[in-house]
Amino acid sequence: MGLENRLVLDGQWRHLEQCGLEGVLEQHECCGIDFYGFEVIEGDEIVIDKANFEELILKEHLKRYLVERCDFKFFNLHGMGVVLDQFQLKVFAEQDLEKVLHEEYGFQFMQAN
Repeated sequence: MGLENRLVLDGQWRHLEQCGLEGVLEQHECCGIDFYGFEVIEGDEIVIDKANFEELILKEHLKRYLVERCDFKFFNLHGMGVVLDQFQLKVFAEQDLEKVLHEEYGFQFMQAN
C-alpha cells in the first residue's frame, strides 16, 4: 500500500507547487498539541500552567484559557486593561499579566523547541 491514491498524490503535488521544494524541506517540526488542540510548532510562544497538570497553551490563546479555565475576567477601566482573578479575588494591570502569572501562579513562558 504505497502512494497510489490519486487524491494523496494530487494534494502532495499542489503543496509542493505552492511552497516550492525549499518551503517543504524547511517546515518546522510539530512539538505537541496545546490545550485547545492546536499544533505547536518549533519557535511558537507557549505557556505552561504548572498548577493545572502542566497544561500547554499557545500564548495567543492565553486570555481564552484564563477566562475559561481559571475564571479570570478582563476589563478596560479608564483606558487601562485590568485583570480580575475571581477565584483568588486578585486584581492587577493587564500589562503585568505575564509577570503576575509567572511569580504568583507558577506559569512558565517560553518558546517551543
